[in-house]
Amino acid sequence: MLILIFCPAGVCYIPLYKALYANDRYLKYFRKFEKEDERWHKKWSRITTLFCIGAVLSFIGGIFAMILLGPH
Repeated sequence: MLILIFCPAGVCYIPLYKALYANDRYLKYFRKFEKEDERWHKKWSRITTLFCIGAVLSFIGGIFAMILLGPH
């Protein structure tokens, strides 16, 4: 059971590490985003907030759909 959990996680971690953490690439991304103006940050803050609210509503809607439309 542990192999089924940790093997895919390990396989996915290797490309992530090479893409972001090798040679401190993530610091370059932070510097790029810090240069953006306040309007840009507010826009993406709203988008992120709406995305999170949509995810929660989708989760709750899925539970209700399972209850209402599931086998009786």
